[in-house]
Amino acid sequence: MFSLDVRRQSVSKEFDNSNLNEDQVRVSENFIALADGAGGTGILCGEWAEFLLNKIPEQPIKTFENFKDWLEQNIDGFLETFEPIVSKDNFKMRRFYEEGSASTLAVVWQNGNKFHWITYGDSHVFILNKNRLQTFPHKSAADFERGTYLLNWTYQPKEAGFNHGSCSKTSSFLLATDAISKHIFEKYIDPKGKSASIPLNELFEVLDTEQSFITYIKSEPTIPSDDYTMIVAKPYTQHYVPK
Repeated sequence: MFSLDVRRQSVSKEFDNSNLNEDQVRVSENFIALADGAGGTGILCGEWAEFLLNKIPEQPIKTFENFKDWLEQNIDGFLETFEPIVSKDNFKMRRFYEEGSASTLAVVWQNGNKFHWITYGDSHVFILNKNRLQTFPHKSAADFERGTYLLNWTYQPKEAGFNHGSCSKTSSFLLATDAISKHIFEKYIDPKGKSASIPLNELFEVLDTEQSFITYIKSEPTIPSDDYTMIVAKPYTQHYVPK
């Protein structure tokens, strides 16, 4: 069982999840994960993001070669599901085969006495351990201006877009898609990438309900219009023992 206390929320840019939210989030017994379907590239990107999360293995991916193998093993399943759907519309079918579907990905697994993590693209993993903060893949808000790598079933992933590592079991985590990640850098981390302070407990409370998350986003005018997803995972309070 995942040993940290986890809260997560994901809402669409219209704050109405009856509309398409191309961000996806998943919490399992062994991992926490999110994916950001990149709707400006290809079609069925939200579906691709959801598909990727549903195929995450229970054991951590630790190398780029294993990451490539995992992706390749699952592409046929996505095509078998969605080719029949797009084949009914010539325009969608052409875009499907020419552009594919794109997403970012961030995952943290618990394995034994360690956590293992990966990112691909600009969905972020922030790792907090005592007074130390690590951020992957970016180190400052300015890094978001460079564009991002995207996972797309039409071509092989690039090793430059893949980040991975491990850390101690005493760590806490914040995972977020790009709009929230950039906001975290701008509000809580100085331009040189050194931590001012990320108020993890406050952000944990922000994720108490969907409405509290929406209220927080609306209160921060510098957060750009996008779909919004955040996960906070931190140690349980002293007097609470999970079942």
